[in-house]
Amino acid sequence: MMDFDTFSKSVERVYKGGPYTIQDVLYVFNEYFNTYQDETGLNHPPLRREQIRRIIEVMPYLTAESAKLGTVDIEADEYPQIIAQHFATNYRAGCDYNINHFFSGAVRFMRYREILNGRGM
Repeated sequence: MMDFDTFSKSVERVYKGGPYTIQDVLYVFNEYFNTYQDETGLNHPPLRREQIRRIIEVMPYLTAESAKLGTVDIEADEYPQIIAQHFATNYRAGCDYNINHFFSGAVRFMRYREILNGRGM
């Protein structure tokens, strides 16, 4: 199992504030890593600090427009359902379900829309 205490210390070092509290950020990371392990049987690969920082910066937003405006699109407690939808999605061959993929492009936005449109899991 991933040493989440050690990971949490890395998060605390790069956390600069924002719409999410440090507890919200850690909650989302923990949910993702636990689901990753449940679904793949593996520990999530380690993240570099710059990756952690980037994920924290985009976490409250589903679109680049929202991030520019500072408009929170998604609350931390909505993430478990979106994460579950992500792992229920069959991506093209070679997708390793890394958290970097989840927080890239429109992945979260599409999974969120599927849930809102009743096509979730």
